[in-house]
Amino acid sequence: MTVLLGLPERMASVRQMALLEVEDDDDWRDVVGALTPQCGAVLAMPPEDGWTDAAVVSLKRVWDVAKPGRLYGIDVSKDEAGRALAQSLQPDFVVESSPTPGWPHQWALHGAWCSGPALDSVALGHDLANGAFDFALIDGTSDDDRAEMVAGAVRLAPPDESDSKVWFAVVDEKHAAQSAIAAGAMRLAWRVGAMAWWHRDIGRVPERLRKAMNKAGKQLSAAWLKDNPEADVIAKGWQG
Repeated sequence: MTVLLGLPERMASVRQMALLEVEDDDDWRDVVGALTPQCGAVLAMPPEDGWTDAAVVSLKRVWDVAKPGRLYGIDVSKDEAGRALAQSLQPDFVVESSPTPGWPHQWALHGAWCSGPALDSVALGHDLANGAFDFALIDGTSDDDRAEMVAGAVRLAPPDESDSKVWFAVVDEKHAAQSAIAAGAMRLAWRVGAMAWWHRDIGRVPERLRKAMNKAGKQLSAAWLKDNPEADVIAKGWQG
C-alpha cells in the first residue's frame, strides 16, 4: 500500500493504467520496472483460468516492486482466491464485480468492470452512478462494442467535468487507444497479456508498451487542452 492520504485524488490524476496479467514472476517484475512515468497505476490481473496457486505465489514474490509514486491494485472479480490475495497484500485499489467498501482496508479504492455489451446502457449507467465504485474500466465485447461503450461513458460521465466518475477506456493496442481518445476518452487502461499485440514471447513488451504510452500521453494532453484551453494559458504563464 502506498501513501494513504488522498487516494481518490491520486486516482483522478492518473491518465494511464497498465492491466498486467500475472504469469512468470520475473516477467511481471520486469514489465512493471520498465513502465514509463506516464503510467500512474498498475492492476495485477489473474491468468485466464483465474487466481491459481501458482499465480498467487508469483505475485506475492514480486509485490515488493509496488513502490510509492504509483498506485497498485488487484483484480478480485473472478474468484475468492483473488480476495484472499488482496487481503494479504493490501493494495491501493481492487477491481470487483460488486463493491465492498472498507475492504481490504478502509482507504482502498474500488473499481468496476464495465465490459458491455454496449446495448445494455442501463447497466453502464448504473455502474457509473454507483457511489460505492470509485472508478470504472470501460471495455467491450469487440472493437465496435468498445467504441460504443466509450461513447456511452462520455455521455453519461463526461471526463472533462470534475464531478464525473473517473473511468478508463480499456485498450490493447495503439490504434484502439487512438480511437478511444478520438471518441472522448481522457484516461486509458492498457491490457497486457498473452493475446496483446505486443505478445510477451517476443521479449519486447516493456519497450513497446513504454512507446505506446508515451505517444498516447501526448494525445491525451492535447485532447485535454482542447477541452480546457485556459490551462494552456496558465501553463505558459507559469513558464514565462
